[in-house]
Amino acid sequence: MAVAISGGRLEAVNVDGEAVWSSAVINIGDYTNVSFSAVAAETGSSTSTNKYVKFFYRLNGGAETAFAVNPANIGNWTSATAVQSNLYGSTIQIVARMNNPNTSDKSILDSVTIFGDRIVVNLPPVLDAIGDQTISELEFLSFTVTASDPANNDPVTLTATNLPTGAVFANGVFIWSNAAPAGAYYVTFYATDKDGTDSETITITVTAAAGGNSRIAGNFYGWSGDTIFKLENGQFWQQCVAGTKTAAAMNRPFMTITNISGQRRMIVTNITGYVVVAPLAVTASTIANTFTGLHYQNIYQLADGTAWKQISFENILCSASPVTVWRWTRSTQQMLRFLDHNDVVIGTCAAEASAPPVAPSLVSAIDGYFYGFGHGNFFRLADGSWWKQISFERSGVTSLNPKAQVWDENGNSYLELPDEGFRVTAEKLNIQLESTITNTFAGLHYGNLYRLADGSSWMQLGFENIRTNITTPQVMIWTDETGTNLLVRDSRNVTIGTCTIVDPAVDSDSDGVNNQREVLAGSDPLDTQSRFKLRQTDRNVLSWDAVEGRVYTIEWTPSLTESFQPLATGIVWPQNSWTDTVHTVETKGYYRIAVRFAE
Repeated sequence: MAVAISGGRLEAVNVDGEAVWSSAVINIGDYTNVSFSAVAAETGSSTSTNKYVKFFYRLNGGAETAFAVNPANIGNWTSATAVQSNLYGSTIQIVARMNNPNTSDKSILDSVTIFGDRIVVNLPPVLDAIGDQTISELEFLSFTVTASDPANNDPVTLTATNLPTGAVFANGVFIWSNAAPAGAYYVTFYATDKDGTDSETITITVTAAAGGNSRIAGNFYGWSGDTIFKLENGQFWQQCVAGTKTAAAMNRPFMTITNISGQRRMIVTNITGYVVVAPLAVTASTIANTFTGLHYQNIYQLADGTAWKQISFENILCSASPVTVWRWTRSTQQMLRFLDHNDVVIGTCAAEASAPPVAPSLVSAIDGYFYGFGHGNFFRLADGSWWKQISFERSGVTSLNPKAQVWDENGNSYLELPDEGFRVTAEKLNIQLESTITNTFAGLHYGNLYRLADGSSWMQLGFENIRTNITTPQVMIWTDETGTNLLVRDSRNVTIGTCTIVDPAVDSDSDGVNNQREVLAGSDPLDTQSRFKLRQTDRNVLSWDAVEGRVYTIEWTPSLTESFQPLATGIVWPQNSWTDTVHTVETKGYYRIAVRFAE
């Protein structure tokens, strides 16, 4: 009889009875999915049933149980791997039973292996305490949020919900510059890993800053030494400590004025730092006479009925219109500051009270053809000014470059053609530009895009509908209290039409969608509350606010990583809903609606 180890394996040769090999009792309490294997091999040609290698295991000290795969290898089997998988318990012991009565054959036990997955205690992360925060309005608030996974050191992700407007939370750091407005904000922070989430909701209290809050009226560009700020609450404040801060134009930004040890500090939302200011008594008005800039001894007639003569020597050429004037007293000297319609300062001068100037007559000529008077007619004079008739007189005379005269009388402006012996009441237009249309022009229609030779583009917002095929028509753009307007004329000065326009690239109502897209969608680009909305009123039913003259296409994708595909095309007003009969069983998908103008 011989059972021996050879080359690190157990071999049985010429055995006169069964040999049993048992492993040590192995503790598997800290493991799951315990599996083990062993190799049974033989040499020789005997097929005797007494030549074998059999495998068993004892779980938790219990009875022997055969392996699940190749447990009994008998006779002439060459080689096989016995396997047992997916066991759980406290202990395991492997048992191999071998026999081989032959002298020229071998039964072999080799490569006994046991393995499993260590049991890990899965606990959610722990978010370290944050606590409530208090900050003064428009001050800077920052704090760090931390968390850990003490059980198994899993990666932890930090997130937050209900952040105040203007606050950010990234990489565990909360930052809120210029916290505003005053109030209580409830923010929840989360620490998440694969085993769960921990969270804390804190209260951030923003207290009102001393000095009160308001908005800067109009556009804000920073400060430059003696800048005057007009607030929407009616107050004026002037910079009183030297310093300069340049900022991109901001419209009506929030601000607050604090009182720190008697020093008044103005803090503007999203602007780093502050400017020291003092209250200023200002009378605001507008220029009523023709404004050509600042020059010594100029007379400025204001809309409030006062007139002022410049006594300082500033010399600034400017033809802006309208022009706002701020008037205040510095020591005993009357000061005037002039601003254009974008609230950009034109200049400042010293002035003294004066009698209103006598408005002289303007003698000029109609530039081009004159086709008679009529309410709403437009006239371009040779001096470059434009006038619009506001009275209702009519005449049918046609002439080329007739003489014209303009004068003011009793608060009205009059335009007269002396050779015709005819006069009308007119108003001078605030011209922005004159150019020609360079893209294909087929007339006036809502939503039309007009590209001009000066490089600008404008989109029609008014509903005038005039068809024509004039090539490169002349245009004039002016502004009034209703907005920006376009006049289109042909080469012989015949008016084709007028309409209200907007810059298509600008977001006039600050709702995140530019004017061109709003016009295309059929929403009002001047109304923040007017937006195109696609609604899912049932599982597979979409609805929207359809607009006449639009063509809609419904698109769908199962995932935002895949491109959208059209489901329905050519949908026109008044249809404003659509039912998806294709994707009735999908659990997830995304719809999108495209819109274009009808041909």
